[in-house]
Amino acid sequence: MITRILQARLPLMIYTPVKVFDIPYCNAIYAAGALPVFDTEFLTRQDILQKTAILSKENISFGLGKRADIQSGSSGAAGIKNQ
Repeated sequence: MITRILQARLPLMIYTPVKVFDIPYCNAIYAAGALPVFDTEFLTRQDILQKTAILSKENISFGLGKRADIQSGSSGAAGIKNQ
């Protein structure tokens, strides 16, 4: 469960470093009350699917920073909540 540590409507989100996938780091972010966001900007589609599947087995909520879509030029983050 995310603990409110700031008086804001949105949770504190912490992106993982570029090209870094570290389960203990994501667990520590979540345990500290923030939402870990897995940055996928420079990863291949296969890496994204594989690592997201691994992360989804953890008992935490996390965000997914999607890589930029070259055709539409859009990028952003999506939230994922495990129950």
